[in-house]
Amino acid sequence: MVYYGPFICILILMLSGLILLSTRRKWKIQLLSGSAFFLCAFFMWISYRSFSKIQVEQLYLGHVFMLNALNLVLAFTFMIVNMLIIWFSYYAIHKYMDETAFNPYYGSLLVMNAFITMILFLDDTRWLYGAYFLVILMSYNLIKIKVNNAVQYEKTKFIVLNLFGLLLLAVGFMMLKELSGTTRIHLLRDYINLERLNYLTLSVTLCIIGLGINGALFPFYSWLPDLYSAMPATLSAHLSSITIKVGPIIMMKILYDGLGSMWFSEIEIDRVLVVLGGLSMLTGSLFAIYQRDIKKMIAYSTISQLGYIYLGMGLANSLGIQIAIYQIIAHTITKSAIYLSVSSIYEQAGTTIIEDLKGIGKEMPVTLMCFTMAALSMIGIPLLPGFINKWYMSLSAIANGSVVPVFIILISTILNATYYLPIIINGYYGKHNVSDKVFLSKAKPLKEVVPLIILVVMMVLLGIFSNEYFDINPVHYYF
Repeated sequence: MVYYGPFICILILMLSGLILLSTRRKWKIQLLSGSAFFLCAFFMWISYRSFSKIQVEQLYLGHVFMLNALNLVLAFTFMIVNMLIIWFSYYAIHKYMDETAFNPYYGSLLVMNAFITMILFLDDTRWLYGAYFLVILMSYNLIKIKVNNAVQYEKTKFIVLNLFGLLLLAVGFMMLKELSGTTRIHLLRDYINLERLNYLTLSVTLCIIGLGINGALFPFYSWLPDLYSAMPATLSAHLSSITIKVGPIIMMKILYDGLGSMWFSEIEIDRVLVVLGGLSMLTGSLFAIYQRDIKKMIAYSTISQLGYIYLGMGLANSLGIQIAIYQIIAHTITKSAIYLSVSSIYEQAGTTIIEDLKGIGKEMPVTLMCFTMAALSMIGIPLLPGFINKWYMSLSAIANGSVVPVFIILISTILNATYYLPIIINGYYGKHNVSDKVFLSKAKPLKEVVPLIILVVMMVLLGIFSNEYFDINPVHYYF
């Protein structure tokens, strides 16, 4: 099964997207979409269990695919989270779009995730670029379907900047091909010539800028906050928790699968990523503090949390890359829980203005509890994934003999608490908006928040059993 699991999942997602074109009823469209992701999660889990019995670190399939335990776990996480978001959306999607838009929306979502799945396992820059290009186009199609014309400028900025990023990435990939004579990522390091170090530095720099635009790396994230805050929270959950991770994942492939830590450090890209990742963490949080709309605050928080991924990559040791991948998994689950909590609040309260959410915990206790748990993880409360990430990233920095990243993490943690804790406290104890209101007056039925609760449980388990993750794969083949 390990040989066929990823291919089966890609096929399921592609076929499901095509079948949706002839499906008309809302419940059938969503049932098919959710079932497709559930089946893919099942096959990814079976593939992971089969892979663990082979006892190899990497498995190459044909000339373009590469499997390891971590990309199977990433794919499994993406499938489960997609399924839960669709489950949650079943009860609210009609509030955001007309039924005539269901087919193109869910079809684009399925096809986009087929290409994301492909990217996780690709080991060839030509195929990787093609799949990434299609992910960007599918993302834009989803945004067009669900974002109104009032934010046309933000939609235009998204596609223009990302097409520019794709152009830079194409040039970077072509330079790597000219330098090494191969498009196989894991063979790059074997053909690098010290005499062409400047050429290598330029090609990798172009790749990082090109991928950093879609991956919201400082200072290329200007397209994200206004656009994500304008979209329905369910779509923001898909894009913020999963799609935006594609850039950092491809970057990891180039820098670690391709160059390895020796060449990566030789051209000093590691220091650049530490600086840019740290600036993403700090500026994202600083801008988040001053937002009045909770959706825009969360959008800036996404930039900050992505900074942890880049910082982990820049630390350029085995613990750093492991914790960067752990952050991808943790942020996928946690950010989905936060966005769905906000979606639930908006659907019942009709507002996302922070000042108007004082006392919302009296009316929607389960929803605010889920938001609270996810926010506490973002802050870094012990046992939750956010704490695990910050703790091990600090250890990774200390192992490199540098304390500057530790101070950046500490400052970022304080900033995270600055904008999340007031919402939590005022949500439970604020009386500004709840005088003479009935307890549970805006609460959703339990069946509608079950996916949100499952996400929070997954998040807690990921923190408690984090040691299981670190035992999956030591990733020492990068180093």
